[in-house]
Amino acid sequence: MEKVFITRNQGSRLIILFAGWGMDANPFLTLHKPGYDILLVFDYTSFTPARDCNSLAECAREYDEVVVIGWSFGVRIANDFLAMNGGEIQLTKAIAVNGTTTHIDDAAGIPQAIFRGTLQNLSDITLRKFRRRMFASADAFSQFMGHAPQRTLSSLTSELETFGTLAATTPSPRWSCAVTGGTDAIFPPAAQQTAWQGFPADVYADMPHFPDFQSLLDRYIIDKELVAERFSEARHTYRDNALIQHSVARRLWELTREHLPMPANGAKVLEIGVGQGVLTGLYHNSLPDAALTLWDIADIDTSTLPGNARFERCDAETAINNTTAKYNLIISASTIQWFNSPGGFIEKAAQALAPGGVLAIALYGPETYRELTRVTGNSLNYPTLGTLLSAAERASLLPVEAREETVEATFDSLKSLLRHIKLTGVNALERKQTVATSGKGNTSKAVAILRHYPTAPDGSATLTYHPVYLILKKQN
Repeated sequence: MEKVFITRNQGSRLIILFAGWGMDANPFLTLHKPGYDILLVFDYTSFTPARDCNSLAECAREYDEVVVIGWSFGVRIANDFLAMNGGEIQLTKAIAVNGTTTHIDDAAGIPQAIFRGTLQNLSDITLRKFRRRMFASADAFSQFMGHAPQRTLSSLTSELETFGTLAATTPSPRWSCAVTGGTDAIFPPAAQQTAWQGFPADVYADMPHFPDFQSLLDRYIIDKELVAERFSEARHTYRDNALIQHSVARRLWELTREHLPMPANGAKVLEIGVGQGVLTGLYHNSLPDAALTLWDIADIDTSTLPGNARFERCDAETAINNTTAKYNLIISASTIQWFNSPGGFIEKAAQALAPGGVLAIALYGPETYRELTRVTGNSLNYPTLGTLLSAAERASLLPVEAREETVEATFDSLKSLLRHIKLTGVNALERKQTVATSGKGNTSKAVAILRHYPTAPDGSATLTYHPVYLILKKQN
């Protein structure tokens, strides 16, 4: 098994991309994700699970956060890695793309006859045909061939033989989601859907076997440095403009205080995403003797915080792994939708709760900013209430409140709406210089918004929020 860093900026976050059969680094050299190193794994000819997975884990343990992406036959290899070492690294997300752990299977993988035929008849001609079938268009195929893997037929044959010796296996529970291309001509989409039953799954109707990997990185992995930057920029304007977020915080506290644990010696409270202290101000008067620990990924004005509060700037999604305290209340409003895995955070937060403790969260669901999504194609990968409840069940947390709603905010003009987004810091989906998931640059996206965003005859415009509330209790 070969591995090479595509980008290595000595960051604290790592993306491990398990490529499919026949690959090397050439087709992936332009991939990037700010704040993350990217490690490509390929050529599994000499794959020895214990040796190779342990060697990879040794590298991954140097990072505060690890995201795994498996593609095509690479999903089968990534599954071994997750099964053997997933608990030893700071894994926040694992995404399977156009592949299954039952990699050669008539019902849930590549049909056995097709696999045997590919192996037995491999030649320069059949390899070119195989590669052409990975793409939806001749132009995309031509671009790939301009950066094609430099592998010999002998090495490709040996690698394919190795895959033939690997037994099918059940998916590791550490997979976060599966992504299927509806036009995949290599791994049958129906087989992928069969293999991933019970897992969150996204199907993109027009996506071929070889996807736009940069778009996948942009859509599924949070640029946390950008999130911190945008919220830091908005720290002086957030409080006066985040009216929906204020309302969500108030509603969360209303639901939480009915179930608040009252320990004899004072409560320990952890707030995730303290921001400008909107939520803090709501619960502080009810818990005057509590020891408050406040986390945020961005700089904040600490002068407004209560005297009994301790602030720490950190990435809460990874910091929760290292906390040794046991909290009576962990509370968060309008924050964890910015995590790579909100469900995974719930499971980790459960371990930081004292017996009888409460985890109270408000975040946003898939209908949030639906108007912008329809125009630009951009959206956070918002979790559903069902996904969050499944995570709570895995963590043995009892839901005492679970509800969702949609709220429409109306602005007198589209300009006012876009200004609201900027002044609240929630415009952290992409950087100006990047290419977005739809393939449009920022300039064309701005034009698309101005031309196609739905407005009323009087020029007013509506923006939808989809708050989700969960109050979860840890059993004594």
